[in-house]
Amino acid sequence: TNPTSLVSRQYIEASPSTYISSNAPPFLLLHGDQDSVVPFAQAEQMHAALKDVGVPTKLIRISGGEHGPTFPGAEDPPDYVGATIQWFDQHLRK
Repeated sequence: TNPTSLVSRQYIEASPSTYISSNAPPFLLLHGDQDSVVPFAQAEQMHAALKDVGVPTKLIRISGGEHGPTFPGAEDPPDYVGATIQWFDQHLRK
């Protein structure tokens, strides 16, 4: 794909990874490893890029989970709601 094409520029502008900087807030990433809409590898790449610039980040893999807030198909999922609350308490409660 031509990186100067309108479609390419739109993809770049829409990608959260375009805006990663050391000024980014802490990130908690919850992602199903069977997500057919957004591949799990993209969450891994985002997590790594955030770590590279020193942003606090945590990636929770939801085994068997598909796309969506309840991770359909998840196999014995971790307590991601509890982990979210803990993350918020750690990073937002001051």
